[in-house]
Amino acid sequence: MACKTTFYGIKFPNNIELSEADKHKLAKMLFMSPTTTAKDAYKIINSEKLFTVSSKLITTLEMELSGIEKTENSNDKDEFEEKKSLEELMSEKLLGWREVFSLPTDEELKVIAEELKISKSKKWENAIKTIRSEHFNTPKKVAEHLKKHIVGQDNTIKALSVMVVEHQLRINSNSMLPKTSALLIGNTGTGKSYSVSIVKEIISAPMIRINCGEIVPTGIVGKTISNYLTMLYESCNCSLNETSNGIIHFDEIDKITTHYHTGEEKFKDTIQHEILKFFDINETVSFPSNFRQYADLESIKTNNLMLIFSGAFSGIHDIIYRRLLLANDGRSQLIDIANIMHYCNSQDIQDYGIIPELAGRLSYICPLNSLDEKDMYNIMKKAKDSELSKHQKKFNMLGIKLRFTDDALRCISTMAVREKTGARSLHAIFDNLFKEFYFDSTACKNKELLINRKLIYKMIFSKQQPLIYRAFSQKRDLMEISKEYNINIDLVLDMYNYYFTLK
Repeated sequence: MACKTTFYGIKFPNNIELSEADKHKLAKMLFMSPTTTAKDAYKIINSEKLFTVSSKLITTLEMELSGIEKTENSNDKDEFEEKKSLEELMSEKLLGWREVFSLPTDEELKVIAEELKISKSKKWENAIKTIRSEHFNTPKKVAEHLKKHIVGQDNTIKALSVMVVEHQLRINSNSMLPKTSALLIGNTGTGKSYSVSIVKEIISAPMIRINCGEIVPTGIVGKTISNYLTMLYESCNCSLNETSNGIIHFDEIDKITTHYHTGEEKFKDTIQHEILKFFDINETVSFPSNFRQYADLESIKTNNLMLIFSGAFSGIHDIIYRRLLLANDGRSQLIDIANIMHYCNSQDIQDYGIIPELAGRLSYICPLNSLDEKDMYNIMKKAKDSELSKHQKKFNMLGIKLRFTDDALRCISTMAVREKTGARSLHAIFDNLFKEFYFDSTACKNKELLINRKLIYKMIFSKQQPLIYRAFSQKRDLMEISKEYNINIDLVLDMYNYYFTLK
């Protein structure tokens, strides 16, 4: 049967005449109800009488969940035992839900866990990990999920997909599998850190991001790698097992190379040598159990740690180009200069200042493409949790329907590329665009807000020429404006004509 909408994994048939809000609420209640099995929910959704009894059903389920909330707030021992059984029931229900429906989204699961106060339950966490490891059991399935969030970085997606599956195999087996790692190279805003965060969500593993630009070697006052391991350990509620299965993201790895540091800062190479031990099998790394002066030391094996490196590597293009020119006897026409980063190899990052021992251990070197206008457009339209979708949700919460014309999105794409900060620029563009609407949101309540190209151009003009824009809006004489700002009258007329078309 054709399906129209999906909430909490439940696909509603077309013949169900319920509003989107009622469908969402009903699906949520059915999933949250510990006494309603997945098979029961399926019968309810496909019942011909659903439309007539939906409101009563929602009320009944709400009363059940209200009773659970009262139980959780009680100190009675028997009711505490009931809470424990709630965690078990919901964990079992989650595992059984996939057999009848698709799985709820990560955001929906988070909402459910927080409302039922089981987000920190080990049973619930284990159920989530079990489902994800079974669902993302092949690189292709992982890649399908990554492509919902990451646009235009196919090479990186493939490498990370392989690493995710290998990490799960390594954790779930007793055999010593070889370690793989990845180096993500790209300009700011290409999605390096974001890609790592999506990987973290898939495998439900703890992660620590180490800013290599601020770390110092062991024995020197400052942040060391062991300090970051302590942070990872504390984020795992002091569980050594979880810590040993975590992700270590060495960000800005290019900041500890000779390309950035010479002379007295040559000691940065020492940090690279410290990183090497994380690649070895059965290597033990120690770190303080807390940040007190005389803290006890804890130790973990490096076998199951996932290692991801990233950095902008500014200037590596020239290194790659010189190598290619030499290899091609000076024939530059044989080099695809537009995509020169795709030629990047281990030799190039060594020439940049990564020591050979570390460069040789990096399994995948993944250059990330700079985002063009088409990529920016696809990020807004297709990427999950894009800036556009976030603002649409915010406007929905304010009772306003937000709609963009296609030419407005393409105009924003052009603006974002000109900012030269990658996808990050979209955040600032949307915030500036909607600032006034958020300030006076009551004026648009229960209405549709249409954003077209004319409105975008108006925003650009008012930002780039605020004094001229203000003068035009005050209906001042054009000759007066020309004299005051020392602008040729013909240019003032052109600007006014442009301003007039935006009104």
